[in-house]
Amino acid sequence: MAKVSKRIFAYIIDMFLVLILSTLLVSIIPQSSEYKEVNKEFNNVINEMFLNENFSEQAIENQTNKLSDLTYDLNKVSVVSNLVIVVLYFVYFVVLECYNKGQTLGKRLMKIRVVSENDDDANFKQILLRGIIIYPMLYDLLKSLLILVVNKGTYLSLSEIISMTNTILLVICFITMIANSKGLHDRAARTKVIDDILDNEDKKISTWEKNSKAKKTNKNKNKKVSDRVKNHVVSKEDK
Repeated sequence: MAKVSKRIFAYIIDMFLVLILSTLLVSIIPQSSEYKEVNKEFNNVINEMFLNENFSEQAIENQTNKLSDLTYDLNKVSVVSNLVIVVLYFVYFVVLECYNKGQTLGKRLMKIRVVSENDDDANFKQILLRGIIIYPMLYDLLKSLLILVVNKGTYLSLSEIISMTNTILLVICFITMIANSKGLHDRAARTKVIDDILDNEDKKISTWEKNSKAKKTNKNKNKKVSDRVKNHVVSKEDK
């Protein structure tokens, strides 16, 4: 089993890479004028709340309520961007890991990989299940779809419940992983994370092949020298 520290570092690396990729993707998606206006107002409220130290309790409550309304408006006008991010999560954490021998870029850097409990390669269903539990793709998808079918009050309430559920499951995954090297997501998907021995095995095989070729070459050279000596001796005897 891989060390917990390596798994945590791999998780941080992966989330950082996805954050960069999602930011780049969203930046190239054309945004409506409505989105720009809401986003500008949202940022203004944030700045006011953090920079103004003279807010009364009532003013803070009003700004918080305003921020909630703007969050709803912002999410409603950026459904496409949010869905693109969900697709990015799916491709990176499920498709890449499934077809790259249980490795994302973070796992590759930390030299660990996901496998089934019986040490076979983890299949698509296993990687999808563990990914849904530990990564926020399902929660973001639910929030993106909910905003299209429910009103503001219902959306804000359900969105908060979804976010809390995501946070609680993530904490449980890390606690169980630290406790016995298998997180909740591993138990549910019947997987485990191990040190990647494929690279080491490939290096051993490569070294063995080189040594084998070298021995074979030396053997052929020695045989040629031996044959020449024999031919030379036979030639002398004939004379």
